[in-house]
Amino acid sequence: MNFASKLAASITTNDIYILFAAIVAATVLAVVLYANKMVNKEFALWKKEKYYSKHIYRCLTVGYTMFVTLISIFPLLGMFGTVTALLGLDLSATASESAKSGFFNALTSTTWGIIFSVIFKIINAVFASSIENNITLITELINSNREQISTEPPPRTKKRIPPSSGNNVSRAVPNNTGTAPDGKAPAQNRQNSGRVMK
Repeated sequence: MNFASKLAASITTNDIYILFAAIVAATVLAVVLYANKMVNKEFALWKKEKYYSKHIYRCLTVGYTMFVTLISIFPLLGMFGTVTALLGLDLSATASESAKSGFFNALTSTTWGIIFSVIFKIINAVFASSIENNITLITELINSNREQISTEPPPRTKKRIPPSSGNNVSRAVPNNTGTAPDGKAPAQNRQNSGRVMK
């Protein structure tokens, strides 16, 4: 078994706690990126209406702090695995083969800690400026409108919909002029108009 296959096998056996930490870090990163996307989409409206989403702001700040902390923890987890594996080695003369295998297993944890730390540091370098900028913008919005800022959006006023023209039914309105609504004299008046009053 070569080095790469041994290293890949160790992540699901001896170093599974590092894999678990990587899954947690990836989940936190997904939450932070979603919150950052929502801030990019909604911040102009927040600034105009003087409100912000407390939930999104907390996901962005707390989540990003947790993600950066997890990045720095990976090398420490690798060192922890190495130390615990070395402490369990049997260094007696009759256990030379097992000692070699245990020594290799001790180094895989440090390797995985470094690998995940480098991967997440690169990802952090890509998104750090956008996330930190949005945190600064929301913090300034809160501080500059401390008396007026709200965590709930203002109520939306419902727009009145004008009645459609198809519903307007013209009705004949009686009048005292003796003419119909179309301006013509009623049939009875037209007939009487031709007669001479006696």
